[in-house]
Amino acid sequence: MLAGDRAAAMESLERARRLVNLGLNWSATVQFSCQVASIALLAGDLEWALSLIGAAEEAACDKERIVPNPGLFEKLRIFRAAHVSGPTEALALVEPGKARFRGRDPYAYLNVLSTAAWIEKRAFGGYTTETARELEVFKTSALAGCRAIETAQGFLS
Repeated sequence: MLAGDRAAAMESLERARRLVNLGLNWSATVQFSCQVASIALLAGDLEWALSLIGAAEEAACDKERIVPNPGLFEKLRIFRAAHVSGPTEALALVEPGKARFRGRDPYAYLNVLSTAAWIEKRAFGGYTTETARELEVFKTSALAGCRAIETAQGFLS
């Protein structure tokens, strides 16, 4: 996808889906669904992304605390909540998500922070003071790649 060959990317995703054999292993299903949802967001395919996030949530039901790549899962779960239930519901998930990762998993925390920024911008037209302050970390050169992905997926502007 990043190389610009969408057809080859889609073919690779289909081969990966067959390898994962969705449904037999909940953890693999969650990981695959979240990773492909990220790609769908990069491709600008909201409907596909939301469907995949829903599949990840369904596979992780009652196992949310032990999913692989918990920061990505939480980011996507909050994103989907904003689309399905609205910004109020999604904003209610942000603080618990941030609290879960604060001081424990910096990358997961940044995943939730970028989603919070996206929701705040949509709901309020801008960031809260706290979020604006925290987003400064994305300006560091060490996080240039992370910032690029979050921007390409539409979470940061």
